[in-house]
Amino acid sequence: MEVAINPKNLRIKNSNSKSTDTQIGMIQKEETALKGKLSQEVRDLINMRMQNASVLAQLDGEYDKKTGKVLFTNWFGRTGEQIIPDLVASVGRSARTHRLRVGDWSRGVGRDDVFAVPVVVLPRQSAV
Repeated sequence: MEVAINPKNLRIKNSNSKSTDTQIGMIQKEETALKGKLSQEVRDLINMRMQNASVLAQLDGEYDKKTGKVLFTNWFGRTGEQIIPDLVASVGRSARTHRLRVGDWSRGVGRDDVFAVPVVVLPRQSAV
């Protein structure tokens, strides 16, 4: 699969302090808005979803390689990936200069620095 992000608008505004399910709903609304701007032949080929920790970590690493900057500066992106019952993975940093951390956070509880990260998934043959 190929993925795409908007590095200038990586996290959904006001998605922090929300549960995982609420954040997933916010990503679905972002997907609907994006698809509304696309032609029918492209719209059906993409989807937007909450990614797993590996994808978010790889995005951060690739962005750093290309730009010399990290994506996750002083916040974390939540995943839908269950670590143990009721805990999901989170990826990010508590400060720009810290190493990338993969941790966990409660699925049903929000936190000020845990946001929803919409990632567009494109079929490999359609990726540019």
